[in-house]
Amino acid sequence: MRDLIIVGSHSATRGDTPWDSDAEIWAFNEAPQAEWCGRWDVDFQMHSPEVYTGFNHVRADHWDWLQTDHGKAIYMQAPDDRVPGSRVYPLEAIKAMTPDEMLTSTPAQALALALYLGYPKIDIYGIELTSNSEYAYQVNGWVYWVGFARGRGVNLTLHSGAKEHFTNRVYGYEGDPRLTDFFKTRAEWLSAEWHGQDKRLRRIDDTINEAMMKNNFQVVAQGIFDLEAAGTTCGAVAGALGEAETYSARNGSFTPRQELEKRAAKAQGEGEPLKALMYAAGGKCEYVWNIWAQTGDNRALQQLRLFVKEKRTHAYDCGARLGIYNENLLYMQEYDARITALGGERAVNQIMEVANG
Repeated sequence: MRDLIIVGSHSATRGDTPWDSDAEIWAFNEAPQAEWCGRWDVDFQMHSPEVYTGFNHVRADHWDWLQTDHGKAIYMQAPDDRVPGSRVYPLEAIKAMTPDEMLTSTPAQALALALYLGYPKIDIYGIELTSNSEYAYQVNGWVYWVGFARGRGVNLTLHSGAKEHFTNRVYGYEGDPRLTDFFKTRAEWLSAEWHGQDKRLRRIDDTINEAMMKNNFQVVAQGIFDLEAAGTTCGAVAGALGEAETYSARNGSFTPRQELEKRAAKAQGEGEPLKALMYAAGGKCEYVWNIWAQTGDNRALQQLRLFVKEKRTHAYDCGARLGIYNENLLYMQEYDARITALGGERAVNQIMEVANG
């Protein structure tokens, strides 16, 4: 059996995938359509028909692509005659492998299938599961199946996600509460992520501007819609990066958990009014866009440009507060894990007493 590569869409490590290898490559959802995807052999579209046939914010032509015969397998929940490569995911057979299903994400489902089919060597790229919702819900299932694979003796190598979600701390031996190494690792990762998100946001800016010059009303409308998500995401990464850099600059000094809590609460409080401003700017964009689309009046277009800029700014700023909030929550989780590994708050208090003389 050929070696297997499972590649996710995360920009931090997907580019490291050895596309020219002889291994079989599995991808997810719209990834085979993306420019960064060098090649693929199997795709997974594990959402319901209502989802994959509806409007796709990543690739508007995804449903058309699914209906094209690529001569390759596309795993799905159920047969769909409209999808030539449709292959039913063997859910019941997978569930029979262990009483703990833990199929909490498409990557987990793909890895479980690979183990069921008996692939002896598996390499993982582009799977980070770094957003707050994914971390809370999906990562436990992913960690479970990685452990399941290693327990079976599968040669599995993680080229992504290991630093974020797998701990090798030994209780009582390790647990530096200063988080110095964690801050620096986050700053390095977030810096690379921000550049990717910034490029995406600028592409949307360019698309809107070009469409405005051509009076392409529908493309402008779609661009304004996309701007909110892209601006919020880019701002979130920027906000998180700022936190990581701020803490990293302290060069190993202790950061109290209370400070993390205060910064998270402050960002949450600042984010709500910014969210309201973002929605208000979106409403103004919609109103002026309708006038421009109906009349072609250049004055309406100029006003629309101002409102689009306003919406972009508020989306970015709102996202930044969300990024600060989530980043500090992540630090609190890491802090708590290290405190537990060290021996609890009592151990930390004793260390601080010694450090303070």
